[in-house]
Amino acid sequence: MATAVHHRLTDCHAAPRPASFAGLAGWIDRMAARWRERALDRRSLATMTDRDLRDAGLTRFAVERELSRPFWRG
Repeated sequence: MATAVHHRLTDCHAAPRPASFAGLAGWIDRMAARWRERALDRRSLATMTDRDLRDAGLTRFAVERELSRPFWRG
């Protein structure tokens, strides 16, 4: 059984490692889907107006910080 591993340097959880080639292919698909979803979410954030951000309880600073993160970081 694969479990998440805590990474001290980034204070995040690493994705579980697959046990076989089929598991590896599935893991790659899931990671690619997750990265695409993050990219779409961040693009949506980038297009929000200040009023939209206020309604969502977000600040422009928080959005800019999120947009500066690499796509592989959650």
